[in-house]
Amino acid sequence: MQGGRPVKRSPTEGANPLRIVPLAAESLGVRSMATWVETPDVRILIDPGAALAPLRQGLSPHQQEILALESAWRKIRDRALKAEVLIITHYHYDHLNPDQVDLFQGKLLWLKDPTRTNRSQRMRARAFLDRLKNVKATWTWADGHTFHIGHTHIHFSEPTPHGPGGRLGTVIQVAIESRGRSFVYTSDIQGPFRDDQLAFILAHAPQCVYLDGPPLYLLGQHYSTTIFEKVLENLQEILATVDTVILDHHPLRVANWRSYFHRLTGTSRMVSAAEFLGHLERLLEANRRALYSDAVPM
Repeated sequence: MQGGRPVKRSPTEGANPLRIVPLAAESLGVRSMATWVETPDVRILIDPGAALAPLRQGLSPHQQEILALESAWRKIRDRALKAEVLIITHYHYDHLNPDQVDLFQGKLLWLKDPTRTNRSQRMRARAFLDRLKNVKATWTWADGHTFHIGHTHIHFSEPTPHGPGGRLGTVIQVAIESRGRSFVYTSDIQGPFRDDQLAFILAHAPQCVYLDGPPLYLLGQHYSTTIFEKVLENLQEILATVDTVILDHHPLRVANWRSYFHRLTGTSRMVSAAEFLGHLERLLEANRRALYSDAVPM
């Protein structure tokens, strides 16, 4: 394992103390949470991956989804070239593509510790790290650590479950603070359904939270209604204190995702990644069957 190193930036570079740009997401047509965060000190790319559900509603990806994935990868690769730091919160392929190791050439990487997750993620991490040896990159484990670059502070949670039951392993949440502004990225917690997940979010008093949310398409199957009620309770607490909640990824694999949150107050501050960017939503996976019947506009 290699140690971290500082990234030097001009203190006058970048007018906004915390600029957040979702690059790819379900509301933008693909499975992803790839996010660009820029401060006057450092340019960070979180989870530079994107993928498509191989089978949904009994159908393989539609051509529109394939085109959306190609577009997502162009955006991710463009930002990766400009990034100084890349973060990997876990090793699922919609958050990391091990075939794209050239993205990490010359970069500082903060990685999820694969010894603190399940066997599947450990195997994926091992394959990724083997390929990472072929590029010039500096990396270190991030779990539970805090890093400082200028006036920017990057905090990582301890490993927390990737959803109830622990069968999908663990992830790390990320909080980035710069000059009085704070942003939290939850990664794939499928919640928050745990007190420690909620506590990490609230402890950093963020103005903006990117929340992956519950997998509504699994509700009543692999995801219990009891857990979902706990998520709603915790989400209500977040909405009471946070200016903007970006809710995307798992919930938006269902077309009518908003109807599941109608009981909450303050939902005007809850937006998809597309809405956060000022774009129209493209819920391609959620509408895969309709795409094949040409019921969704191209």
